[in-house]
This record gives sequence, C-alpha cells and structure tokens, in this order.
Amino acid sequence: MSNVCLAATTTFSDTLSGGVWSTSSGGIATVSSAGAVSGRAVGSATITYTTTGGCMAVKPVTILPLPDVYSVYGGGSFCAGDTGVHVKLNWSATGFKYLLYDGSVIMDSLKGTGDSLDYGLQTLGGDLYRSFGQ
Repeated sequence: MSNVCLAATTTFSDTLSGGVWSTSSGGIATVSSAGAVSGRAVGSATITYTTTGGCMAVKPVTILPLPDVYSVYGGGSFCAGDTGVHVKLNWSATGFKYLLYDGSVIMDSLKGTGDSLDYGLQTLGGDLYRSFGQ
C-alpha cells in the first residue's frame, strides 16, 4: 500500500517493459503513462500496470488529506547576518508532530506537548503543519 497526499504526486516504476498504467478510480487518483500517480480526492484506488503480454502488477494507493496549517507567532524583521527571530505555536496536541516547512524542505519538527512550542531562531519564512503520530 502506498500513501499519497491530496494534490501531491509519486512515481511508480515499471519492472516489466511495454505496458500501460491504469487506475481503478480516476476521481481519486490519476496515473500518467510514465507511472506518475497524482492524488485528486481523499480515498483509495488501485494502480495497475499491464504489459502487452497480459502480465499485471497491482498497487493499492490511499490518497490522504492535506495536513492542517497552523498559524504561528513571533517572527518579524531582522537584518542580514542577524541570528533570526523566534517562531512559535501557541498550542499543540500530544500525539502529533508539528513540522515547520518552507515550501520545499521541512526545516524543523517538534512533538506536541499540550502547550506552546518554540522553534527557536529562524531566518527563513514558512508554514507550520501537523502530522499524525510521533
């Protein structure tokens, strides 16, 4: 089973040449001729690779919802060469991990404590997401 976030893409590889990719539910997940699977709606689908000789590889995929985005506080202005500014979350839930994300890289990750979290001094902008499990 593979998991893909809504609006994200992962690529499956074809180990048998000369085949065609298909999906059991194009409303949930699409698959390109190169095996790129994209999440369109939350749910489950089956991705199949079928060769011209009739051999098949089947892979179930679950499309997961996007994580919640949380508002942060702190931040502010600083000059080049400064150490940055504190970035904080005013509340967190235990059993979750909170990810500070700049749009392409997870910059920091903290476990929820039931209280506020401080990501320390930061010099890049970003968003905060909650992830299940610690």
